Amino acid sequence: MNKVFIMCSLIFLSSCLNSEEKVNDLLVGNGTVDVLKNIGDVKKLSIQIDRVIPLETSDSCIIGSISKIDIDHGDFLILDRWKSKSVFWFSGQGEFRNKINTIGKAEGEYLGLEDFLRNSNGKEYLLYDRTLSKLLTYNNKRNFVKEASLNKQICNIVNTTSSDFLIQTTSGEDFLLELWDQNFIKKHEFLHRPEYVKNYFMGAEFTLKKDNTNTISFCPPFSNIIYKWKNEKMAVSYAIKNIDLFPNKAFFDKYKGRHPSLLLEEIKKQKYINFLDFIENSDVLILKYYRGEQKTVTLFNKHSETSVSYKVGNSCIANLIFNSISVTEGGQFISYIFPYQINSLSNNNVLMEHVSVSFSENNNPYIVYLDVAGEE
Repeated sequence: MNKVFIMCSLIFLSSCLNSEEKVNDLLVGNGTVDVLKNIGDVKKLSIQIDRVIPLETSDSCIIGSISKIDIDHGDFLILDRWKSKSVFWFSGQGEFRNKINTIGKAEGEYLGLEDFLRNSNGKEYLLYDRTLSKLLTYNNKRNFVKEASLNKQICNIVNTTSSDFLIQTTSGEDFLLELWDQNFIKKHEFLHRPEYVKNYFMGAEFTLKKDNTNTISFCPPFSNIIYKWKNEKMAVSYAIKNIDLFPNKAFFDKYKGRHPSLLLEEIKKQKYINFLDFIENSDVLILKYYRGEQKTVTLFNKHSETSVSYKVGNSCIANLIFNSISVTEGGQFISYIFPYQINSLSNNNVLMEHVSVSFSENNNPYIVYLDVAGEE
């Protein structure tokens, strides 16, 4: 009964999406973002909740935060970077299976778990320890196999369809994108950032993604272009047509010498775009970004080449979109929601009363399957 009520509650909250204030200044067409096109005459996109999977809650699998979700042969892989510093495995029905939790400084242990990924062979998992600057390899039984110490910091790492890796690294004051082989030796370096940007934004990272078609996409910080990498070739995937929405050389020259934090404040005041994240499947591209201080989401239908944008408020559905969304092997978007988020985001007293009976802040989150589609 509780599960049925949870589903009904989330479906009810999903109607909040249509009440979000629409934005008229970010539209994608023919691979470019047209900020001048009127949104009123285009095909709308909607997000519906397909199903909700509760994750098992027990002492061995308490999740405090979700930094990343992945799907491995129907299982959920969840990274809790902050509370438990673990990678959890749950079945497709939400049953706890296993976890990696080896905190320490010795071989096979980590201190600052930053990221994980499945190797291209599908039989190994890589965990990146940013604190100790090393990569740890585990087999499909979650047992430690080997580790490799690195001579540089990694911000993002994605495996290609071969045995190579695309990696964003730090080098002095700049962030670089490099291609490494399976022994983590650099093969190629490319995509340097402009000189007028790199000295100011040491902390600005690329957005680096791989979708279910093995296409790797990435966006440099404060760039108007999303690139794609497939079959060892790089090309432009999408671009914002009106580049005046991004800080340029004249902007950086004007504020030269300012502390990066003050520069970021100026960027917000002038309502420049700063991409936070994007994700896509074969049908839809989802862009998540700040326009000034406003969190915004744009949904782009690749077939009709039309889009709709929303200012992100405090509705449940808006946060589902803005969370760390992932894509299943079948191309469906998945997100998550913690029970306490339902309580805090709902203004319906009856709903809050019923939800509080079933949930506490110690309950694990729910995996939410989302259907994103175009409609006339």
